[in-house]
Amino acid sequence: MISRSNGNVLFLILIAVVLFAALSYAVTQSSRGGGNADSEVNTLTASRMFQYSTAIQHGLHKMQILNGCGDTDISFARDGDGGGYDHTPVQPDTCRIFHADGGGVTYIESRSFHSSGTFIYLPNGISGVGDEDNSELLMLYTDLDRGTCIAINNLAGITNPSGNPPVDAAGDPWSGVEFTGTYADGITGNGDFLQNTTGNEIQGQSFGCFANAAETLYYYFYVLIER
Repeated sequence: MISRSNGNVLFLILIAVVLFAALSYAVTQSSRGGGNADSEVNTLTASRMFQYSTAIQHGLHKMQILNGCGDTDISFARDGDGGGYDHTPVQPDTCRIFHADGGGVTYIESRSFHSSGTFIYLPNGISGVGDEDNSELLMLYTDLDRGTCIAINNLAGITNPSGNPPVDAAGDPWSGVEFTGTYADGITGNGDFLQNTTGNEIQGQSFGCFANAAETLYYYFYVLIER
């Protein structure tokens, strides 16, 4: 388990280095008056979203290794969040991502990512990731803007067909179920997430972005725990 986590951390560090290089290039181009301003903002926003995701995953690994928190113990509850992520019974602070005694991750408001969506933490599955009979623990951002969605896929090395984000024709990836310690294995009851993505661009990916069937909504996803 620890060896697998270490491998994931090294991979994420490598991705972060690539993202930093891309950001440095974008800033340099901007200072020289080159490039497209909107594209640079999208790349910056995509990088910040990825870095926030990796910070949450690192906090999660910290709680697992140092605090002994299991996959079902992870809590995204925060004071004043309305109780949507509360476990029954309530998890100790040492297993709470956004608590100093737990993951120690600083919470960032969703609106700071230049979109009208919100972050959701949920159990659901991605074809080609983990065991097909198990759901993963996912971080989802709803209603992302199209430009940032494309930039995320560029950074992840995912194809944007004809310059557009991949389409998931299966339906809404979230049916209102937030993670409270239970995994819906068999991918039932939590929306139909990335099972039938056109062209299979997203399948097997640990993070990326896709559009709904009508191509009116764009969703960012990041796999926090692969099961």
